[in-house]
Amino acid sequence: FRAGTTLVNVSIEAWDKDVFVDNRLDISNSTEPDPEGRVCDMTYDITTDTWSGDTNIGVCDGEDPPDGSVATDEDDARVLFNIADY
Repeated sequence: FRAGTTLVNVSIEAWDKDVFVDNRLDISNSTEPDPEGRVCDMTYDITTDTWSGDTNIGVCDGEDPPDGSVATDEDDARVLFNIADY
């Protein structure tokens, strides 16, 4: 966040914890190749209390289409969140 701006860039990542190799989970509905296609990126507007980008409803979801990865194991996951200006 920079002074004088009303927009805040937000990037959410989720990782699993494995014995040997930790993996970034797919929480984005993006069809971009890894790793960009696994991160949920958005912009929060503090003046309107809204966000836009990979989601605008408070769910980062790599489980459902349109990313097309529901038929194979691609570490799909879902993250629920809320952004608010208090």
